[in-house]
Amino acid sequence: MFAEQSERIAARFDEAARMAEEAFCGEFLKLAGDLTEKLSGINDGQPKRLHDANLDNLVEFFQKFRRLNIHSSEELDEAIADAELAMTSPGLFGGTISRDELKDSAGLRATVATKLSAAMASIEGMMVNQPRRAINRRQSEK
Repeated sequence: MFAEQSERIAARFDEAARMAEEAFCGEFLKLAGDLTEKLSGINDGQPKRLHDANLDNLVEFFQKFRRLNIHSSEELDEAIADAELAMTSPGLFGGTISRDELKDSAGLRATVATKLSAAMASIEGMMVNQPRRAINRRQSEK
């Protein structure tokens, strides 16, 4: 009976970890997609307007991911780390890239958009390979 309960708890933990990963993936894809669209898009012949909130939301996501992550997927950890590195300023102190830096440098915009797109593609690949939901039904005892 102990082994059966242990197995059931382990299955629940695995399901919770998978759901957390899925939530992180979905949130990252939305935030990075919004920023990538702003960085590479053109609206009426002009670059789309980039707001501080676009950058702040992604930075907050990285902080939350580091704080809450259960490290159950090395692939997800690497993709998020790559995206976070893409958002690091190439300057002397290496802080987060500011809106002004992105606004002033088309090359930096293109570089960040490319690196975020690569991280997004990696994460999208992970989501396709995972089943949506596994349903386990216990056999009725006879």
